[in-house]
Amino acid sequence: MGGWWQDLRYAVRMIAKHPGASAIAVVALALGIGLTTTMFSIVQGAVLRGLPYEGAEKIHYLSVTSPTNPEGESVSFHDFMDWRSRQQSFESLEGYNQLGLTVTSTSGYPERLRGVRVTPGVFQSIRVTPALGRDFTNADAVPGAPAVIIIGHAVWESRYGSRADAIGQVLTVNGVPTTVVGVMPPKFAFPQSHNAWIPLSFTLAAKRGTGGRVNVIGRLKDDVSRGRASGEMDGIASQLAGAFPENKDLRVRVDPFVRRLIGDDVQSTLFTMLAAVFGVMIIACVNVTNLQLARAAERTKEISVRVALGAGRWRIVRQTLVEGLALSSVGALVGIGLAWGGTALFMRAIVD
Repeated sequence: MGGWWQDLRYAVRMIAKHPGASAIAVVALALGIGLTTTMFSIVQGAVLRGLPYEGAEKIHYLSVTSPTNPEGESVSFHDFMDWRSRQQSFESLEGYNQLGLTVTSTSGYPERLRGVRVTPGVFQSIRVTPALGRDFTNADAVPGAPAVIIIGHAVWESRYGSRADAIGQVLTVNGVPTTVVGVMPPKFAFPQSHNAWIPLSFTLAAKRGTGGRVNVIGRLKDDVSRGRASGEMDGIASQLAGAFPENKDLRVRVDPFVRRLIGDDVQSTLFTMLAAVFGVMIIACVNVTNLQLARAAERTKEISVRVALGAGRWRIVRQTLVEGLALSSVGALVGIGLAWGGTALFMRAIVD
């Protein structure tokens, strides 16, 4: 152990003896490590890790495509109901629509919330239950049923001071008296940063394809792949196209929900940027390697003297390795600091 400690002290002296070359190596490594770690953290959080739900990889988004809109769009209520009744690949198909909610109460202040209308099975589909109170039931979504709302955890804290008696309180939501029936867990947001949910109720329009539309999600059954589900939904689309002129040329696109939220263009951009910073990392390593080789060539006389004095080959190699380790450790520490700062700035930017 004493020999290793002696090698480390000698390595520190050699680094200090060549401050310019050492600084260049540290900066190159720090930039390579910092940029790569920052970009990988962003890709990991946004794409690779998936959604913060149980079995998130099984949750998919279903949309209607046509020759003029191959990317897909929301689904008419007629198609949604037919899909629900005919499909066998998903545990259930659920729908949601985003809307703004203005909330007031007799003892509180007006507040604008990011709201979502959801079918009663949405939270069951993503495997999330309210932290307080209850989930929606089918009776809540019947047209004319008493209005109810589930609020986000932050809304519960700010409006009710985290009191349990918030359940049962009445809010005025877009001018309608609405009863609070549940509070979602901390940091929960669906589909993105929304913080209030009300039941989605609808009646089918007289003419197919008219009326409202809905965003559709579903959780694949355990023994069903996305390809199999996509094939089944295309078959259903063909059946509907044969039965209804309004459905001519309409098909179904099945995408992982996280891909739909982020978008193909954003994912491609993120992975391209990740590949670019990996390239920067490789260039940094090559440059540092060339710098170390140049320094090793300059130290030929020094190494010859040490060999003449009895230093073995392993001792020379070990000394070189310790010097490289010390230099790379400093670069890694600075790179980690850059990555932490870069990730924090990115998170602050997307929140703001």
